[in-house]
Amino acid sequence: MAKRFTRKPTSAEVTLGQRIQAMRLAKGLSPRELGRLVNVPEQQITRFENGSAFIPIDMLEALAREMGEEIPKRIIRRISTLRHIERAEEEEQVELESLYCDAFPEILPEE
Repeated sequence: MAKRFTRKPTSAEVTLGQRIQAMRLAKGLSPRELGRLVNVPEQQITRFENGSAFIPIDMLEALAREMGEEIPKRIIRRISTLRHIERAEEEEQVELESLYCDAFPEILPEE
């Protein structure tokens, strides 16, 4: 089970959740359906999307894969590095937010 934040999520974490939700909706998946695909409860998908739960790297990769995307290894490595900075400065948070956007690109809804 992913850990829940005991602090307010950063703007990067909120952006990541919004990107995942937008991609899920564009693919026509409900939180329950996506949860089944990645083997987590529907509520956990909702927590990921609203930024209230930390998303482990392997889960990021699984979410992307199940929605037809693959996160390049260089992005995964950099996300992992930035996440390990105890008190990431604003510059690192901006870079992390950008990496999340690269990992989960905006896509148009299927018609």
